[in-house]
Amino acid sequence: MRTPPVISHQSTPEDLLAMPDGHHFDLVDGHLVERHRGAESSWIAQQVNRHLSNYVAASQGGLVLGPDCGYQIFPDAPNRVRFSDGSFIRRGRLPHDAPPRGHVHIVRVITWPCMRSGPTL
Repeated sequence: MRTPPVISHQSTPEDLLAMPDGHHFDLVDGHLVERHRGAESSWIAQQVNRHLSNYVAASQGGLVLGPDCGYQIFPDAPNRVRFSDGSFIRRGRLPHDAPPRGHVHIVRVITWPCMRSGPTL
């Protein structure tokens, strides 16, 4: 099993937002950890996100967000940002029911990882 490469300098959640390809990394204890994806996991995530988006749009139940949405929701680890393949935030959980410009900071969000090649942290 291949270990994902870790970039050595300390980074912040703000650094991750400023990176053009920041959604390709998780931030764990200030270290960027590359997320490995393949065509199969991308296709599965797209199918799940599409079906859930259709349902949520019809029921006006909230927001379905894709794999480039970061979650900074770990009170004991402020320099941790994780990305999932998709997520759902129920209506009423965000101000004005609108996605924030940066990372999401609320907990009790439903997220789903699809198949990944490599270890998860």
